[in-house]
Amino acid sequence: MTIPLGFSLFIPFFFKGGGSLSQATFPPVDRASIPFYNVSNKIPHVMINNNLQLSLDFVDDDALSGFRLLRLEVFNWGTFDGRVWALNLDGRNALLTGDIGSGKSTLVDAVTTLLVPAHRIAYNKAAGADAKERSLRSYVLGHYKSERNEVSGSAKPVALRGDNSYSVILGVFHNAGYDQTVTLAQVFWISDRQGQPARLFVGAERDLSIARDFSGFGSDIG
Repeated sequence: MTIPLGFSLFIPFFFKGGGSLSQATFPPVDRASIPFYNVSNKIPHVMINNNLQLSLDFVDDDALSGFRLLRLEVFNWGTFDGRVWALNLDGRNALLTGDIGSGKSTLVDAVTTLLVPAHRIAYNKAAGADAKERSLRSYVLGHYKSERNEVSGSAKPVALRGDNSYSVILGVFHNAGYDQTVTLAQVFWISDRQGQPARLFVGAERDLSIARDFSGFGSDIG
């Protein structure tokens, strides 16, 4: 894949609720004029897009230059379970809100997983949580609570999914200046009952989607 000179990547998120982004800066934006996404605090989570069609008054020539996130899709990622969940940003700024535990950091961690080398990822960093609280394995299996054994006193995570499922995260990026679209995706499955999930990396110079391009694996995956 050829990336033009001046390549830049823009992933705009603002947080309201359970935490704040650390070590990140964003351009000044009137928050009343940006699309608003609310994530409920129930499992399975319900994502509500109020779809406010308000302009940010970007100039036409280079306002959307660089590769910007058009759409984020997740399937069986954390507590976003059982179907494809999509966040349509269209390369614009967006406000992501919700109660503590509603899935804000889960979506940000999906983007982080797509873009950051595995050995440098600190999950749930946006909420300021302990580094050991979440892992790639916990996201793939869908850990959502812990149950304590009354006899031994030890705690065990409770998962939404078993070892025979798979997970997909996908981001579609577009550079309006060069009229180029790039899709980054990763597919995960459990190959070791104790270790981290196996994964497949996917990159394409076109718009992919989970429903169209990453379904029907059946028992062939792995």
